[in-house]
Amino acid sequence: MGLPQGHYSRPPVLGDAVADLLTGCVRVDVSAEDTSVERALDDWRDVNLADKAVLVPAQDGTVAG
Repeated sequence: MGLPQGHYSRPPVLGDAVADLLTGCVRVDVSAEDTSVERALDDWRDVNLADKAVLVPAQDGTVAG
């Protein structure tokens, strides 16, 4: 699948909105409304994001996907 014109992909880093994205995913996937950013980061502490994830920044620099 290609990306829309002007978009690219790269490995994410924690400085991206990764923690917010992970927290949102956990809340939706398991209906855990009380999940915190700290807990989401702790769950992913041993995951090498460069090997396991891809980030697509939007043109304004926010996380598109």
